[in-house]
Amino acid sequence: MDIAVSLDSKSGNLNTGEIKLYSNRIHHSSKDLHGLLENLLHWSRLQTKKVVPHPENSDLTRLAELILSEIRVNAERKQIRVETNLATSCKISVDPNLIMIALRNILQNAIKYTPDHGLIKVQTSCNQNHALIQISDSGMGISEDDQQKLFRTDQHFTIKGTAEERGIGLGLIIAKEFITLNNGKIELNSKPGQGSTFSITFPLISSLDQV
Repeated sequence: MDIAVSLDSKSGNLNTGEIKLYSNRIHHSSKDLHGLLENLLHWSRLQTKKVVPHPENSDLTRLAELILSEIRVNAERKQIRVETNLATSCKISVDPNLIMIALRNILQNAIKYTPDHGLIKVQTSCNQNHALIQISDSGMGISEDDQQKLFRTDQHFTIKGTAEERGIGLGLIIAKEFITLNNGKIELNSKPGQGSTFSITFPLISSLDQV
């Protein structure tokens, strides 16, 4: 709001570059607010048991590609490099909308806690039984004690990002809930100052299941 008022009151004295800077800040603030409101809506639906998965044959690699295309702009804002190593195809039976929300929240979390010029790696793989996606970052990392609070619904845990980004502590909780609803598992490996790696696995659709 303050940025918008400043732009309105000073627009006659601002040059093109300054107007673009203010406009970009308003745009990104609006997107961040939209994301917060979306998570509040998802949380409300979870609390009222209104989230019902509608599984269909999906490709984990394709879902990852779709989300990566969305979040790259946010990564570029902080000049964060995104590297990928994606399997050709990993077929799973999930609700693609719920899994995309989960992956989006995890990747946005990685961007939030990775400093400028940092690195995020995303890779998918599959074996005979499971499909795996790993999201790693070179960010702040998190202590073992705080890791226990991340996915708990009875505690409010959130810290500012490396660019003072704010959150409400629901993104990872929602991600875990949506992954669990789709028969998936999520694990975190992290140390302060050494970044974090989220590993998410789903049962792989066997060749018999696809016939």
